[in-house]
Amino acid sequence: MRKNLLLFLPLFLLIFFLGSPILAHAATNNLYVANSKENAVSVANDSTNTTFDTINEPSIPTTVVADTARHLVYSTQALTNSIDVIDTTSNTIVKSIQVQGNPYRLALNHDGTILYAATSTPDSTVLVIDTATGTVENTLSGFYQPYGLAISSDNTRLYVSSDNAGTGVKVFDITNNYALITTIPENSETAGLALTPDGSKLYITNYGGGQFGNTVQVYNTTNDTLTKTIQVGDNPLEIVMSPDGTKAYVLNTFYWAGGNNGSPDATVSVIDTSTDSVIDTADVGLAHSGIAISPDGSKIYLTLNGTASSGDNRIEIMDTTTDSITGTITVGNEPVGIAVVPTTSLATAINAGGDTQGNYVSDTDFTGGSTYTSSASVDTSGVSNSAPQSVYQTVRYGNFSYTIPNLTANGTYTIRLHFNELYWGTSLAGGNGGVGSRVFNVAVNGTQALSNFDIYQTAGGSNKAVVEQIPATADANGNITIQFTTVTDNAMVNGIELYNGTLPSPTPTPTPTPVTSLAINTGGNASSNFVSDTDANGGSTYASTASVDTSGVTNPAPQSVYQTVRYGNFTYTIPTYAPSTSYHVRLHFNELYWGTPLSGNQGGNGSRVFNVSSNGTQELNNFDIYQTAGGSNKAVVEEFDTTTDSLGRINIQFSTVTDNAMVNGIEVSKN
Repeated sequence: MRKNLLLFLPLFLLIFFLGSPILAHAATNNLYVANSKENAVSVANDSTNTTFDTINEPSIPTTVVADTARHLVYSTQALTNSIDVIDTTSNTIVKSIQVQGNPYRLALNHDGTILYAATSTPDSTVLVIDTATGTVENTLSGFYQPYGLAISSDNTRLYVSSDNAGTGVKVFDITNNYALITTIPENSETAGLALTPDGSKLYITNYGGGQFGNTVQVYNTTNDTLTKTIQVGDNPLEIVMSPDGTKAYVLNTFYWAGGNNGSPDATVSVIDTSTDSVIDTADVGLAHSGIAISPDGSKIYLTLNGTASSGDNRIEIMDTTTDSITGTITVGNEPVGIAVVPTTSLATAINAGGDTQGNYVSDTDFTGGSTYTSSASVDTSGVSNSAPQSVYQTVRYGNFSYTIPNLTANGTYTIRLHFNELYWGTSLAGGNGGVGSRVFNVAVNGTQALSNFDIYQTAGGSNKAVVEQIPATADANGNITIQFTTVTDNAMVNGIELYNGTLPSPTPTPTPTPVTSLAINTGGNASSNFVSDTDANGGSTYASTASVDTSGVTNPAPQSVYQTVRYGNFTYTIPTYAPSTSYHVRLHFNELYWGTPLSGNQGGNGSRVFNVSSNGTQELNNFDIYQTAGGSNKAVVEEFDTTTDSLGRINIQFSTVTDNAMVNGIEVSKN
């Protein structure tokens, strides 16, 4: 076994050679262990090395498998022909899936939608189970005691080994109703299977006798050929692959109790997948039966089962940098299967653009961008576990990135990005802007996470908090880089949280109810059913006190609407939340300047001329309010139908021809 010579150096020499210690955000994991003699699943933690919960089962659990994205663990029940579903947020059984036969091995596809269960009696089958409904969609047969299950990362191939010499490993085409592609010939009992992350190589353990006994065979999945046979320890049963695919770990031990007079060859063979050769053999003790690996590849977990009185019922933790046992955890009686679920502790929280607030440290780890602060109150009612109010009042904006260091290499994390549109649609922008005013992209370690993201549209307005949750994996150097790239105006973020592990999926943001009707007092305050000016971009506002004649208009707006105005070159982008839907638009006009005392009674026809378009279609051409109404301070309404764009928006653009375009009120109603 490899020795770490650094352990024998004095501390000051370690610091000289290695530099001063760097504090890392270490990921921790909860371990779910099936105890076959106790009808229970133990829940342990690898940072405290203690068992902190026990989930009582109705029957004998043998295998557990975790769906970390949905916070579920599936546990086989040998005597009740069922599979229990455990909610890892509460450690309670929330469902039981009844099946035909005795399930004893499980595997999940890579998006957690399909659960594969190997059964022994009465038919030796592999069941294909829809995890959403708990129903068996397909039953695969032709096995003798199916054992190992492996699924390609693209969910196109299923590999199944059998606990019988000569049966081989069957390869199924998932995309073609599980048609048999080929059978990999074996003349020894096959057991564990492990694929490289890219699916190019399959590693098969052979634990029986014969020419290939006590070996691992390497299968090229591209051309469906066996390429190498690797000699390992006695009775290799289980095998796991490192997350980066560079190493495979083989558990060599007798599965049955007391094998070889109670002294089995209990070792772990470490295979370098670049050379397909054993580079180390770790001595790990007696009577091991299960193996798992941490999501970051730094730890191997081994279940060791003995008698209740011997103290051998435990998990042993092997450090993969030294291939030595560094910790043990006592669990239930005769532990076998083990599943790993990353915990979700806060690694760091950053107040983007601001100083320390609660758990949020002052702005750090950024490159590029500028900062801004608002004092306006922010509505956080739509966000669970919101940041402090002050976090939503500061911002980093522009084109910028955050690189969070000192994480666990290849570790699993969850990002929560906190946003608040504190400028567009507020008094800071003169009430201008809204949907479409700020659009940007967010990438995490080079992979697009948010595309054409619009804070205003997502939150449903300005000064409303919204959170976007993103799964992330640290790179090989232990960094997570979050890149913000502007599409329109400036990208921005208010706060960043980073959690170890996978957080539960957030409750989906309710889909906004489509707008059936809306009336806007352009340039003014709320009046009757007309809301105060909103959704504008560009232009200026003006108000008059002169009385307005509305007798020529059917269903006129309130008098006050005709006394306020937005003028210049401007656009109203009105969110209806009803894509590609027909709406009726009524535009209210009053010439409150030309031909009135405000202009010295100067002007009239031709003094104000402009165009109006809706979602790119010209609606009014060389429109003259004075001429159409027959004078000043006389209300007039122009109406047309329009269709919302793919995002459910009505974009009404006002373009000056002479003087300034203007409008007093806008009404939209669904046809």
